[in-house]
Amino acid sequence: MITILKKNNVLNKKWIILLLLFTSVDTVLFGTNGNRLFLWVPRIVGLISILLMILLIKNKNEGLLKVNKYSFFCFALMNILFFSSAIYNGMSFETTISRFIAIFVAYVITMFISENEFLCIFDDFLFFISIIALLTEVLAYIMPILLNFLPKVLNTTGYVYSSFFVGGLLITTNISETFIRASSIFWEPGAYAFYLILGIMYQFFKKENIDSKRLIIYILCLIITFSTTGYIVLGVMMIGYVMSGKLNNKSNIIKYLCVIVALLVIIGSLFSPDSIIYQAVFDKLFSGTSSATTRYSSLFNGLKVAISHPLLGVGADLDKYMEIYVKTSKYSNGGLSITNTIVAQAASYGCVFGLLFLLGTLNFFRRWNSSKKTGYILAFSIILAYMGERFYSFLPFVFVFYGFTKYMRRNLNESSNY
Repeated sequence: MITILKKNNVLNKKWIILLLLFTSVDTVLFGTNGNRLFLWVPRIVGLISILLMILLIKNKNEGLLKVNKYSFFCFALMNILFFSSAIYNGMSFETTISRFIAIFVAYVITMFISENEFLCIFDDFLFFISIIALLTEVLAYIMPILLNFLPKVLNTTGYVYSSFFVGGLLITTNISETFIRASSIFWEPGAYAFYLILGIMYQFFKKENIDSKRLIIYILCLIITFSTTGYIVLGVMMIGYVMSGKLNNKSNIIKYLCVIVALLVIIGSLFSPDSIIYQAVFDKLFSGTSSATTRYSSLFNGLKVAISHPLLGVGADLDKYMEIYVKTSKYSNGGLSITNTIVAQAASYGCVFGLLFLLGTLNFFRRWNSSKKTGYILAFSIILAYMGERFYSFLPFVFVFYGFTKYMRRNLNESSNY
């Protein structure tokens, strides 16, 4: 086994990370599949990946694991709080182990691979699935009947997806709509929008040289998700990009792209309230529909749950506690789910756990730009992005542990074109 791992360490890193991303619980195939056998795949892949990464780390360091004390302290404290909450609140063994694997995978990734290497692999992954998403979108408009010949997934809420591992699309209601929402491999368009936000943010603020082709693809895909949160965060990021001063040194295509997208967002949201785009995207913010009120309820009522149970939270059974506050809330039609990743951490495992999650995340994104002002905009952008969905995968914790890892100068000198 060790001999095989020695052959190509860089290639091994890439394939391990790609396998984790493609089998993530953020996908419809392995995260919300009605066939529960598929839900075991991310857990099994996670455990195997942990073993492989540890073997590679030990091989590289001649049998010794190098541990960053700041990241390890965060990992240890979060796990103490997590398991204490699980025991205190009576979380099932299956749920406890499943969520622990995600945290453990994330921590080992931060020991196994540098931040820049991880982001470059993530960028490759996102570009590939985005190309497939665009092709699927075109197919859905011109020959939707062909989607019926592709493998299908019935998710846990009864919706049917055309899902083929590297792509997918909701076909229960989506195909009959005027605008078909792209969701790629993810459980819903909003989740895909979050990944696209990360890709756009990486191109704008982290990558030394922007890949214009990839940036255009990501923005196009974000547009066809029709995600309200995605559109808002894109606007915030573009403001941050202009303020960062980077725009003055980039090619004309980037400048024109920013101007065109900004104009489309402004005109579509402010000056054409009767347009289809406005009704599909921005009208949700003010119409009192479930899509918007769920976000508001998740924030305000979710925070009430967290504050009422500050030490160890309420575990996995958030719905029962949300019901107490939703009944008397102005967002009573927002449902009982917490669709806010940051708030959900605090409500589930306590305010200290939630604070560690938030601080690690903000530190990770803020340092992508040398300007403090731009760093704050990046932090604000990721907070907004997390308000739309709750993620159970390892990815958010990767950001947390990188955020707490002492930032070595060698990381600053790594190539962004791994």
